[in-house]
Amino acid sequence: MKLFTFVLLILFISACANESTVDQPSTEEVENNSSEQDKDTTADNTIEPTQPDEIIVLETPSSAYINDPEPNGPTNVRATPNNGAIILELPKNEDTYMFSITAKSGRWFRISDLSGIEKEIELPNNEGWVHGSLIEYGLRNDAATEVTLYESADQESKATLIKDFKNIKLVDITAEWMEVSCQDKENKVYQGWIKRDDLCGSPLTTCS
Repeated sequence: MKLFTFVLLILFISACANESTVDQPSTEEVENNSSEQDKDTTADNTIEPTQPDEIIVLETPSSAYINDPEPNGPTNVRATPNNGAIILELPKNEDTYMFSITAKSGRWFRISDLSGIEKEIELPNNEGWVHGSLIEYGLRNDAATEVTLYESADQESKATLIKDFKNIKLVDITAEWMEVSCQDKENKVYQGWIKRDDLCGSPLTTCS
């Protein structure tokens, strides 16, 4: 009787061990399954990348100059809009940089004929891109202390008069109008439209 009971006990233990072995996957299988799950959750290609703005060539180029508000580091000229590769670095406080704007893409502007007052500058392929926040204009009337910006590219639209303005920066440009931003003496920022003929893209003259 004792022998029979002992045999039954041995068979029971063996059966439990086999069942445990069948149910438990190997470490390699667990790692592989986990890896496949990670691939499924991270390789989500359903989100479309941001499309670059269309490049629009200007019928009439516009002259302008650089005024970089950042105190440190050079001003970057890039190969393409939207933070493309840097093709030229312009050291600050060493010269005044002037150029022609030939095309736009969002708030990025393609420039050519880059030059300095103190020295000649070689722009690779005579073409590069600069962000509008670095591009500055003055008024043709250099003695003016106020500027009028319109809500749209239409002189019949709402007008805002900014006194003691400074830092006229480029936002957009059309054949006859420019959208710009500027600040008043309290550094409040305004944005609106102004006729191209009212602006001067030279830091040396009033374009009169």
